[in-house]
Amino acid sequence: MEFPEGVVLLDSLGDVKPENTSPILVCGSHCGGNLALARQVKNCHFKAVFLNNAGIGKNNAGIRGLLHYEAEGVIACAVDRNSAEIGIAFDAWEGGIISHINDLAKTAGIEIGDSIQTAVAKISPKINSASKNVDSEVSVSEPEGRIELKVQSQTQITGKNITVTDSITFLNERNAGDIVVCGSHGIILKRCFLTMPELAKTMQAQKVWKH
Repeated sequence: MEFPEGVVLLDSLGDVKPENTSPILVCGSHCGGNLALARQVKNCHFKAVFLNNAGIGKNNAGIRGLLHYEAEGVIACAVDRNSAEIGIAFDAWEGGIISHINDLAKTAGIEIGDSIQTAVAKISPKINSASKNVDSEVSVSEPEGRIELKVQSQTQITGKNITVTDSITFLNERNAGDIVVCGSHGIILKRCFLTMPELAKTMQAQKVWKH
């Protein structure tokens, strides 16, 4: 299937790369996060992002990123969790219905109730035109001052390692045997074809708690 010019689909924000040249991101990740994450997305040359509201949740955590993207000059929209599977960018593209937007999105003409495809059609001509004008300035090196987001904390209880991490994608073989407390949702990781329980078993993790 062909997508409109300038659109890239990623299942996870953990997959954004500094060499990206597509200005519009449709992503399966939730629209939470912090200013550092929004800045990293901006540094990967995205001008607009479409994410999942993850049910909004406690303290509006599922849409907290809208204001952070606003501060970084990035159009941001969250789709209703009942309209698109979290963690599956293609499903968001196919059926995602926008439930929340930041002011930049509103100014660009995007409305709550728009599909992602409708919203992209509204903004892509202007965004793609602007991006072409600065293509020669895009650097493929790591953005200066990039903040490392893949941080875990560890402690021990009765001899067992306890790893607390924001995303299950941050885990690796060094976490084998750990008890993991994770902020991730429980979607299937398509890129490795494992469910979260299977991933935990593969890493020999003894217990995994997640949304």
